[in-house]
Amino acid sequence: EDVEFVKELIQYTIEDRKKAEEARLREKELELELARLHRVNSDNERTDEGYNSLDALVKSVRILTVKVPNRPEEQKTVNRDMVVQTVKSDIITPYISQSERETRK
Repeated sequence: EDVEFVKELIQYTIEDRKKAEEARLREKELELELARLHRVNSDNERTDEGYNSLDALVKSVRILTVKVPNRPEEQKTVNRDMVVQTVKSDIITPYISQSERETRK
């Protein structure tokens, strides 16, 4: 009887250890699966950020490559001449007039 009892005790102990080891193994597998899922989510977030930054980059390039309208040289000269005439009439003419008045006195 004692021999049978010891055999059964050893057998139950071995089975318990196997079950505990299987449970630990299953827990580790679940942890690995969870870590893999977190990594996939993290990669997806990075990819989305990459798309956002890529979109922003494309938008910036489009803005920077917009053509600025060029005025012909003739128009630039006309505008410069207009400014010179305006300056003469607004600033220089009154000064000359004042100088003439002072010299007449």
